[in-house]
Amino acid sequence: MSSIGSISLAGLQSATAQFQNAAGRIANPNSSSDIAGDIVDAVAAKANVSISLHMIRAEQEMTKALVDILV
Repeated sequence: MSSIGSISLAGLQSATAQFQNAAGRIANPNSSSDIAGDIVDAVAAKANVSISLHMIRAEQEMTKALVDILV
């Protein structure tokens, strides 16, 4: 896997963990955390997942284009 793919995968994993943590705090009625901040964290994590997936998709398309040129 290329460095772009590795970075994208790490970003995807980080965003997924961020979302799970925020969702856990939102779902816990006994949590003393700021619900608005947790919602912002969840929305930001969703955006980060989308960005990481777009990067992975772009890398795959670039790799395919390079293979097509070389073949």
